Amino acid sequence: MTSDDVFIIKASEAEKHIQPTVLKQIIIKPASVQIKPKTKQTFLAKGLDQFGREIETGPVQWSTAGGDITENGVFSAGSDEGNSSL
Repeated sequence: MTSDDVFIIKASEAEKHIQPTVLKQIIIKPASVQIKPKTKQTFLAKGLDQFGREIETGPVQWSTAGGDITENGVFSAGSDEGNSSL
């Protein structure tokens, strides 16, 4: 017999509620993009914990070559054509 506040869950699911979350992966979206010189593209950073759940990343420090990028992930392409990476 169980009461309304007792649940039976798998050990793997219980572990998600016991262990502190740890940032394990940062996904940048879009992963790749083609833009014209002197145009802008906004990038987003999404963090995932050890269980694949979304987690706060904290402040992201962006850097790039071939243009400028703001602290909010807005990339401004330079005037020359070419490749750039974040």
